[in-house]
Amino acid sequence: MKRINLVPKEPMFPLSKTLQRRIVYPAILIIIVFHSNNFYKARKELINLNSQIAMIKTDIENIKKSITEKSGYLEKSSVIEKEFLAIQEDYRILKKNTRIKKVFESLTETVPPNLWLTNINYQDNDDRFINVSGKSYNKEAIFLFLNNCSYIGNNPELISIDKEDENLYNFSMKIEML
Repeated sequence: MKRINLVPKEPMFPLSKTLQRRIVYPAILIIIVFHSNNFYKARKELINLNSQIAMIKTDIENIKKSITEKSGYLEKSSVIEKEFLAIQEDYRILKKNTRIKKVFESLTETVPPNLWLTNINYQDNDDRFINVSGKSYNKEAIFLFLNNCSYIGNNPELISIDKEDENLYNFSMKIEML
């Protein structure tokens, strides 16, 4: 058997409806004000964040411009560096050729009569030696040439003297450059 309760249920709040409205509406209003205040703060932070993002974007653009300018300078500096290295190499070759020219001029000035140079080997590496070989009709001219070579370089050294014919001598010597 079913029971039916015809008595209305007691209200959840034992207060009257007007009193309930007086409590609920201000509570809802307080909640709305609280959330709108939070929304206002969040909106303010979002606006501030957007302005910072805009500033960062302009900074990024400035940095990109600076990078492109500096990359242009870097390319120019690499071209200048290559040109400098080429000029430096040309200078080194010119200096070497000038040194070789001085060596040959000094050798031609010091060669006595009756002496012929048949081979001059000059190597411009770390040791910087000149190897000279030649022929002469007398030994005195060879020793005179050896003595005169002391003005060209350090420690001229006679390596060998060989008699080819009755009056013809082959000689080989080594001169360390200054």
